[in-house]
Amino acid sequence: MSQGKKTNCKTQNVGIGLSGTTLCKHALNPYSQSEARKIFINLQRDETSKKPCKKKKENKDPNKPKRPQTAYFLWFMERWAQIIEENPGFSVVEISKKAGETWARMSAEGKEVVTNIVFYVRVYTVFSFLNSN
Repeated sequence: MSQGKKTNCKTQNVGIGLSGTTLCKHALNPYSQSEARKIFINLQRDETSKKPCKKKKENKDPNKPKRPQTAYFLWFMERWAQIIEENPGFSVVEISKKAGETWARMSAEGKEVVTNIVFYVRVYTVFSFLNSN
């Protein structure tokens, strides 16, 4: 509240056991008495107690390999040029939408082939990482 303004609000005792604890009646209208108590208690709490402790950042392992690509992404990169040829003048966003629609319409057998390739890529990545150390 700014200093120069006076309000003609009637005050109401919240009744939480603190002497002289009053709040503006108009501010309490949308809340029941129990909700108003909770709000007032939360306002009285120390702000620092609400802040979570900052976690220390873990150092990244420079030798850690990147995560392998998903089946959809490998399929998409393989089909990128074909989709552009089929849809000249499409923007990158439109090409991505078209690829997503095509992937959604693909049969389970077609997706399974790509998923198997991804599995072998992941196995190769793990073994190459283990052999490098």
